[in-house]
Amino acid sequence: MSSSRKIMVSFIRMPQEFHAGSKISADLSIIMQRMGHEYRYFPYININRNLRRICYPFFPLKYAFSFRRGDEVFIQYPFDMMHDAVKTLLRLASPLLKLRKVKSTAIVIDLESVRWNSGTDLTEDLKILNLFQKVIIHTPEMKQMLLDAGYNGEIAIMGLFDYLVSAPFTGERRNTGDICFAGNLEKSVFVGKLNDVDGDVRFNLYGKGFPEGLESDKVHFCGVVSPDDVSVFEGSWGLVWDGDEVSEFSGSLAHYMRFNSPHKASLYVSAHLPIIAPSGTAVGNEVLRRGIGITVDSLNDISSRISAVSDAEYDRMMANTEAFAKEINTGLQLKKSLDA
Repeated sequence: MSSSRKIMVSFIRMPQEFHAGSKISADLSIIMQRMGHEYRYFPYININRNLRRICYPFFPLKYAFSFRRGDEVFIQYPFDMMHDAVKTLLRLASPLLKLRKVKSTAIVIDLESVRWNSGTDLTEDLKILNLFQKVIIHTPEMKQMLLDAGYNGEIAIMGLFDYLVSAPFTGERRNTGDICFAGNLEKSVFVGKLNDVDGDVRFNLYGKGFPEGLESDKVHFCGVVSPDDVSVFEGSWGLVWDGDEVSEFSGSLAHYMRFNSPHKASLYVSAHLPIIAPSGTAVGNEVLRRGIGITVDSLNDISSRISAVSDAEYDRMMANTEAFAKEINTGLQLKKSLDA
């Protein structure tokens, strides 16, 4: 009898131009292959629409019978394109997979129903996630939310995302008032208010959508950079923040951070930047647990908080950050989740 296999399935080809979401997907697929597992592209949504309609009844059969008994199939959720088409395919194939003893596992990148709404209604997500026997999610807080909502399968916690880099960071850092923020600057409403932040702090911003007229002694635009190159980040801290305000942590995206692990946190760890995270969030709890940064209630608290960090404390945070970077730069978070 053939041995069971672990197979990562994708319904789209990896894009050439990366944003945070596509880098997560690409890194997970690469890590699976480096561990000796299979990556498989299933050409369902990239074929002609009329042909897909004609062949519609056969795709669930083709999908289910492409695996062997005992295999474990991994799919990243949510699906980047043609969400409804893939959902229908998996719904029809799921009974066949269970009959053939093929285990399905979802690696959760985002929970869209929580991400864009200030609530915890997972009804739409659960319609899909309950098709999987196991889910790999970000945090203990997200696990509890899924259990409360009625998910009935196995749950493994990955923590911060793994993060592959072109080369490990080799520079040195010291505790100053320079803070890095990377991401979609246009989406992050609070970015436009950074000049109003109290105290002697300086923000180095990286990413698309820098607001016109924001450049100042306090706010400096450093350009759009490759997500694989962590050597370019200049500063002492990496900021994880979202929402509309600098004075408080608010808005639907801020609410979502109470449960998820923002990908930029893994970027900062890879760049050996201790993290500044919002108090009371899942990522903030992880930062404190690992000793890789500090938490604040407001961006107005940053100046006093980093001034209170001694050189010895900062060095300990740096050492913890460097050690954790070695783990996420080699895919250890995903490996632990696969074995859980």
